[in-house]
Amino acid sequence: MEKDVLKIIQSLAETAQTATEDAYEYVQQKSKNATDAVSEKSAIMRHKLELARLKTEQDRQFADVGRMMFLVRSGKAKNDEPYGDGGKTPQQTIDALFIIAEQYQQQIDAVNAKIAEAKAKADDKNICAACGHECADNDAFCSHCGAKL
Repeated sequence: MEKDVLKIIQSLAETAQTATEDAYEYVQQKSKNATDAVSEKSAIMRHKLELARLKTEQDRQFADVGRMMFLVRSGKAKNDEPYGDGGKTPQQTIDALFIIAEQYQQQIDAVNAKIAEAKAKADDKNICAACGHECADNDAFCSHCGAKL
């Protein structure tokens, strides 16, 4: 049963990482295509790209916490004895991982604030994120490249 729990935790971590990496690649591609005419919108996209990276790193920390907790629960690691090459006890390792995860959360919160600020600065122009063409306010697709707005 413990092996099943570990498999589930690992599967969840891998799925989250894959989804985040896919989103990361998508935002990165869109960001490359942005022009200076869409500086506010491309700034938002860059912030979202950074946000995806930070969330991926934080998810890795949480996955490591889950693995360590599983090792302690399964008896493969004693909570009061050093485990692994680092010479830290499992609890010290978990505490260190939570500190790193909290640092990532602080960075995530800062990037979210930057996104909110950039959105507030963005004007009402309907600019295509793919090519930078200014479209009419009621357009659903870019008249220049056909991308969805």
